[in-house]
Amino acid sequence: MLFKNRYANGYIALSLAFAFCLFSSATADGAWWARRHGMTTDQKQIARMMVESNAIAEDKLLVDMKVIATYLESYVHQTKQLPEEASEIEKFCQSASALLAEDPYNPKAESPKPDNSNPDNGRLPQPLPRESDFEAGDCDLPANSRVEMKLDYSLSDESVAAMKEQLPASWKAEPGKICLVTNGMSWAVIWGAGSSQMPIRSHETGKPLVITLKVR
Repeated sequence: MLFKNRYANGYIALSLAFAFCLFSSATADGAWWARRHGMTTDQKQIARMMVESNAIAEDKLLVDMKVIATYLESYVHQTKQLPEEASEIEKFCQSASALLAEDPYNPKAESPKPDNSNPDNGRLPQPLPRESDFEAGDCDLPANSRVEMKLDYSLSDESVAAMKEQLPASWKAEPGKICLVTNGMSWAVIWGAGSSQMPIRSHETGKPLVITLKVR
């Protein structure tokens, strides 16, 4: 009887030890798998910080978009037209970029400053003589200009209404850029490029955050 008890106790101890080894091995393997395939606490924290930082950048970009929209409205009120010629677009983009604060996606980059030697500095660009139709890419802007403008003569009431729901997949730009697409006559669509180079979207609706302006 004493032998059986000792044997039983030894068997139980051996079983417990074996079970503990299996548990330890499984725990170690699980931790290794989590480290390899999952995210550590530090990684989760970094990811959360990146999401928060991106949200802040998008909010700042939307504010900048509104600044450019207001400036465009003032331009149209003064000139009675949208920029259309290459020289008009270049001057508008340079002046508009100078109104913006630092790039929320590249805080160290400085916006181009207006030429202080120009007595018209700070005023709205004046209408220039029409010379030729503007083609995308003809506008020679500084590398750090945050405002770009393209002409799309197909813009219409219907297409602009559709853009409030979904923008063309081809619309991409460097993060922080504010892009204006106009038909040179009656419509302007303003959008901003987020960290993915795609137009920023509303977190609530998923729709693109665009500002539209119609010239009457």
